Amino acid sequence: MSQCVGIKKCGARCTVIVIGETPNPRCGTHMATMFKVGPNNIRRNELALVNTREKRLLLDSFQGPALNTALREQQIKYLTDLQSLEKQIDKETEENGGNDADFPFVERERARWAAERARRRAAFEERQARRAALIAREARRNAFIERQAHLAAQNAGGELAQLAADRQNVHTAVVVEKVKRTVETVLTIIVPPEYQTETLKTPGEIILECRLTKESAWQMMAKYCADDDIYEMGRGIYARVLNSVWQYIKTSPHAADLKNILAVELKDNIGMCAQGNLSRLCNILSGYLEGVDTEAKSKNENIGERFSALLNIDDLQQRLEAGQRILEELDVPLEERGHWIDALT
Repeated sequence: MSQCVGIKKCGARCTVIVIGETPNPRCGTHMATMFKVGPNNIRRNELALVNTREKRLLLDSFQGPALNTALREQQIKYLTDLQSLEKQIDKETEENGGNDADFPFVERERARWAAERARRRAAFEERQARRAALIAREARRNAFIERQAHLAAQNAGGELAQLAADRQNVHTAVVVEKVKRTVETVLTIIVPPEYQTETLKTPGEIILECRLTKESAWQMMAKYCADDDIYEMGRGIYARVLNSVWQYIKTSPHAADLKNILAVELKDNIGMCAQGNLSRLCNILSGYLEGVDTEAKSKNENIGERFSALLNIDDLQQRLEAGQRILEELDVPLEERGHWIDALT
């Protein structure tokens, strides 16, 4: 066993004892350093560390002219030692057939860093691609929601000529009115001041107590803070309904079951339009709170909900093919399919 010949960053010799009898033994840390820079460079670097340490000691021991003299002598000693080391390295290089002993170590470290830079670049490009895909997906979803909201506004607005000509729209208008009455019923549930929207206490408790997934929590918080006016029932209607639903659940003898239902509904809400999200919130209390029943759905609503999920498909051709299958399954007339397919582009 012998003491490591390596020099620590402070300029003092390493105190680690190396097992085995080898010339110029080094501990694991100093061996790793040598493998990075090579046997010649590490001796140069360690000589510089010793010189720096000696200068610090001189600064602590001398002042004035004596300090300047001591520093000059130390610098001369360092340069002399460095010159001797370079001569020794030149001799070793010549004995090695002119091959620099540092070369394989430096090349290996350079290759390692090149591979690391390539890995980081690939990871960055992958993140950028994922981000671009998410932005495109969100843009498709927003465009689809805007189309759906426009249709819902038309249907709820009482355009009699259009409603009379389209039996499906008549049914949609009836459903909208039913949902609005259900929302009004849910809003009769008293919400304490500490659970009002601006406190964010309701979604915080739901995330923890219902153990929402990250995606469900993100969707819920986005809708809760969006301040949307859905079905012309006032801004922030989603948040107000969720506040009331949560208060009912907290005081219900069936709280455990309702929390499970809430978690499922919030998960199923991912990718749905604002109207669908609001309807599903109310539907949580269906069968528990008198006057809550939002199960009736028109064909347009069914298509809208199922098409919302398709917006998560990034490949345009796959998205369109899936949309065609849904329209065929629901027996949508050919002349009406163009509008729905356009919404997926």
